[in-house]
Amino acid sequence: MIEVLYMLKRTVSVLLILIFTIAFSVTAFAYDTTTLNDIIRSSDVKPTKQFLVMITKPDKNENIFQKSYIICGVPYKSGIRVALAVYNEKLGIYEDLPTIDGESNWDAGNFFTKEVELNKGTNNIKIVAYKSSEASNPKVGENVQVNTFTIIVFTEDFKKKINDNDLTIPEIQENVDKALMNMRR
Repeated sequence: MIEVLYMLKRTVSVLLILIFTIAFSVTAFAYDTTTLNDIIRSSDVKPTKQFLVMITKPDKNENIFQKSYIICGVPYKSGIRVALAVYNEKLGIYEDLPTIDGESNWDAGNFFTKEVELNKGTNNIKIVAYKSSEASNPKVGENVQVNTFTIIVFTEDFKKKINDNDLTIPEIQENVDKALMNMRR
C-alpha cells in the first residue's frame, strides 16, 4: 500500500512539473500583439528612416507664426496609408491629429498634401506610414515607417512685438531658447 501511494505521489509530481513546464513555455512563444494603433499612440516608438514615404514638409523641426500648417509627402511605393498624430503631454500619448477635412488617416496615393490646425506652443507631430496590405501585422522599420517632428507655433502677439520692436530681453531670450532647442531635436 505504501508503494502504491509513493508511486501515485511521484506520478502526480511528474505530471505537475510537466504541466507547469508546458504552461510557461507557451507564453514564451506568444504572438506579438502590437497593433498599428499601439504604434501610433505610443511615445516609446522610435523614428525610422523614410523608406515608405518621403516626408517633404516638414523636412525638419520648424518654428512658425500661423496655426495653419501643410504636411506633404511622396510615397516610394503604392498601397501606402499615412496616419497623423500629435503628442498629448497630459496623457503621455499621441492622439489623432485630424486635417481640416477631418481625417487623420488616408491613402498616400502618388503624393499627399494635408492641412492641419496646430495649437499655439509646441506641437510634437508623429507621421506613421504603413503598407495597407500588412496593417494587421505591423512591424516598425519593416512595413511601418515612423517620423516625428516638433513644430512651435509662436503667438501673433509675439510676432507683433517683433515687428514693433517692442520685445523685452527676457522675452527674446525665452523664445530664442525655445527655437534653438527645437532646431537641435
